[in-house]
Amino acid sequence: MSVQADAGKAPSIVTSSYLTERDDEARVPLLPERIVGKSGGNNLSTFFGVFVPCVLSIFSVILFLRMGFLVGQAGLLVVLGMFVIAYFVVILTVLSISAISTNGVIKVGGAYFMISRALGPEFGGSIGVIFFFANVFASGLYVAGFVESLLDTFGPTGIDVFPASAWWKFLYGSVVLFLCLAICLVGAKAFSKASLGIFVIVMVSVLSVIISFFAVGEHGIKPPASNTRVPANATLHYTGMSKATLTDNLYPHWEVDYTTGLKQTAFTVFAILFNGCTGIMAGANLSGDLKDASYSIPWGTLQACVFTFVVYVVLSVLMALTCSRDLLLEDYAMLDDINLCSELVIIGTFAATFSAALSTLIGASRVLQALASDNLLGTWLNVFAQPDAPEPVRAVLLSWLLVQCVLFIGSINAIAPIVSMLFLLSYGVVNLACFALRVSGAPNFRPTFRYFSWHTALLGMLSCLAIMFLLQPLYAGVSLCIMVVLFVIIHFRAVPMSWGDISQALIYHQVRKYLLLLHSETNVKYWRPQVLYMQQEGPWRNESIEFINHMKKGGLFIVGKVLSGEFGADLLAEQRAEIDQFNEIARQQKWKAFIDIVMAETMQQGFRSLLTVSGLGGMRPNIVVFELPGMTPSGDRSRSASSASQPPVDGGLELLRPSDGETASLTQMIRDSLLAHKNVGLVSNIDALKGRFQAASQAPKDIPWYIDLWPVETSTRDDPNLFSLELILQMGTILHMVKQWRCCKLRIMVAADHAEQETQRQRIRSLLADVRVDAQVVLLDTESAHASGGRWQRQCSTETRRNVLYDNVFSLMRQHSGRTCVVFSSLPTPPESVLQDRQYMDHVRQLCHDMPPLCLLRGIESVTTPNDVAV
Repeated sequence: MSVQADAGKAPSIVTSSYLTERDDEARVPLLPERIVGKSGGNNLSTFFGVFVPCVLSIFSVILFLRMGFLVGQAGLLVVLGMFVIAYFVVILTVLSISAISTNGVIKVGGAYFMISRALGPEFGGSIGVIFFFANVFASGLYVAGFVESLLDTFGPTGIDVFPASAWWKFLYGSVVLFLCLAICLVGAKAFSKASLGIFVIVMVSVLSVIISFFAVGEHGIKPPASNTRVPANATLHYTGMSKATLTDNLYPHWEVDYTTGLKQTAFTVFAILFNGCTGIMAGANLSGDLKDASYSIPWGTLQACVFTFVVYVVLSVLMALTCSRDLLLEDYAMLDDINLCSELVIIGTFAATFSAALSTLIGASRVLQALASDNLLGTWLNVFAQPDAPEPVRAVLLSWLLVQCVLFIGSINAIAPIVSMLFLLSYGVVNLACFALRVSGAPNFRPTFRYFSWHTALLGMLSCLAIMFLLQPLYAGVSLCIMVVLFVIIHFRAVPMSWGDISQALIYHQVRKYLLLLHSETNVKYWRPQVLYMQQEGPWRNESIEFINHMKKGGLFIVGKVLSGEFGADLLAEQRAEIDQFNEIARQQKWKAFIDIVMAETMQQGFRSLLTVSGLGGMRPNIVVFELPGMTPSGDRSRSASSASQPPVDGGLELLRPSDGETASLTQMIRDSLLAHKNVGLVSNIDALKGRFQAASQAPKDIPWYIDLWPVETSTRDDPNLFSLELILQMGTILHMVKQWRCCKLRIMVAADHAEQETQRQRIRSLLADVRVDAQVVLLDTESAHASGGRWQRQCSTETRRNVLYDNVFSLMRQHSGRTCVVFSSLPTPPESVLQDRQYMDHVRQLCHDMPPLCLLRGIESVTTPNDVAV
């Protein structure tokens, strides 16, 4: 299909062909051809769009003003090794840049745009600020280089037109910077069109330098006036091609830098040298204007790197062959003095430094504009966005002001290490972005540039970080700290962005991998509650969810809900709305819970679906928690006089009786959970928890509040009926471990006949010691309970005796829960016959009536480890 519009009306849309891989494999369709308007501006070739900007960005101060310094200090062999190391790191970064930039268009902001869209706003915003200041300092460096060349030509050692004191240098730099500002404000596009002319000037200057090394004979050179280390009448020697000169220049000779007065080392020299290898982002910044970005960016940038490396190597060798060590160390602008036409070098130096200063000032303003447009650092930056303005005037003015401050540093050798540090950090994070995209396995990361891997990206990142700390540990540490602070600020601002976040892809990749390694059957030593909470129909039960969230102990927590009805668009829309609402509440309340909503014709069917499929891999619920419906949320035993004077219903119980279907459904769900080998919990009266917990947290220390554990049926460890007791001990202990609950004391309440109290005391204390639980043990006599008419009769059935036992225990519970925040106790065993479901649930409601917040538990497995197997 092909749809085209008239020129000037609408872009043409071509969908009939596809980009394909051209290799030995089958032709695989990757992406539809990009939509391009008829009048589109994608017209820059590899040479004009990538090669020329990169070469001009790399050739700046170092080429004409510091090559002699590098060879003189480090010697030919070491300086060549330094260039190899620097370009090794740079080319690894180029591979990462090529991969990211050929996976999509790099827009305004360069490295900032690339990193923010790959790693997310936190990394992007923090490294964007670093990249902004890298351009600011780089612009100041190039202005300082322009001034130094200006004074070498027109200062005291030259024509002697301009004075050369520190404040005069600052004034000259300010004037040059003001010219850059004026061009940025009125003619930045015109300057970009003139880049070819600047490139030709620089190349002619380089060629003249190379020719001069062969054509100029031996002669003496006067040292610059700015060098006070040598006498003004001293003579520096240019020897011409000489084997003796080469031999003398092979090895390092660390001396004091006459511009800073500091003795140099391998690290300080490399910090200056690396600044001459930056500028590789220039082509990627223009990706939207290239005819074929997928080809031009990688190959144009690589060609620029190879070309500049060869030029640096050739100049280093020629200098080592022809220039004496004192000339290299004492006159950094000696290329003027040995050139057949010194004006060519002067013009080339002015062109290279001025164009580099201007391009980095423009780059800094564009990064600032992009940061402001994305609103990552607050609304105070919005003033610099100016999305509709032809030029970001305010961003340019702020960048200009900051570069003006950099000029106070003055010396090239003082600014260059800072620039290198900031660019190294930027390049390191670019490599990190490429590494993260590759290892995440994201299907949509399909760059057309193929010559990279996660190994090259990782090596590039580690190399950048290692060089940073080797060169300037203090600067490196400060840069990383600033980036971390910015990262934290942006993270806690929680700016919503639609870029995507690589961390989500990485988390997904790792979670999937470890879920496959996680066994569904874990040793009891590492048991933890993994809860499925069945939410009732209606509003979210925030109090119950908050309570369960406290006692999950780092385990899985799933909130399940069933939407009853016929599957269709309406029910699906309701499901999505419920999920969105829960996720928003969970984010606000900081619940660590997942939501799982199923649709079914009946509640029972939906619950069985949740019971069997909730979770993933080895992370599946091992305890199902329900909430007892239909209870009046009294919470405390005290009632108002008006309500107390009214006749009670249903045998003195204030409860709202649900329908028979709801009762049967809850009892059946408990049976289903036990059948599926899940522990079961039933919570009740949770609405009263907030008031009791607040009272406990504000109570004096001598008036303690408690987490009470009331096991109804106790036995020995060898008896399987002990599972419920273990679960009660475990869940109560877990809740007491939570910081908010440490204001309460853990207490175990044991109800028994007077004759059995000592036996029960020994059993409980033995169990507590065995499972290492520190709790107060309180023994109570069941004969003091009156609600059930005293001690049960031996001749009654087992079920009747058990019911009477529960009645007695819960009657005691009401009497001794005045300062109890929450009670953990045993859940009566559900009946096997559905005919008894209503009777069973009525009994449970009677037990829970007029009680403090309650969690009844029924265990089906051992959840604690005795001392003999705990290690």
